[in-house]
Amino acid sequence: MMVTYRLSEPFFEESFGLIAICTALEDYRLVYFLNQYLEVSFYKDNSENTEVYQQGFAHYLWRNQDSEIVWRCIANKMVVEIPLKRNSLFKTSAQTLFLMEELKQVDFLLKIESDYCSTTTAELVKRIAAIPLVSAAYEVKTEILKSKYKLIF
Repeated sequence: MMVTYRLSEPFFEESFGLIAICTALEDYRLVYFLNQYLEVSFYKDNSENTEVYQQGFAHYLWRNQDSEIVWRCIANKMVVEIPLKRNSLFKTSAQTLFLMEELKQVDFLLKIESDYCSTTTAELVKRIAAIPLVSAAYEVKTEILKSKYKLIF
């Protein structure tokens, strides 16, 4: 008889900070303001090996090679046009898809991959909230997320 052993905790647990951003801005405009207010240089990440890119969510990346910090600005919402098969007044129907289902009110997520420090996150939240047309910015506790595996790249 074979005995099966199971790990009680995930084998690899990535630690990262997550900031939720609520705004009416388009992705490229938000990233422009993030570059100005946070003094970073986000660029559009079109590498096809990420699941976010394959699904069609906007994804921007910034790397600091010296301190090995990686930030990702990811759209949480995406509107998809679905063609209707039956004859109707409209040929398509719009459907909103979410990267993180439990954060439906959030438009963008800022993922901070580094030696995670909540004091720097609090400062970042203040600076992001100062951006025009950003209605809210707050830190998300990653422990409560059910689908945080979608944020591992």
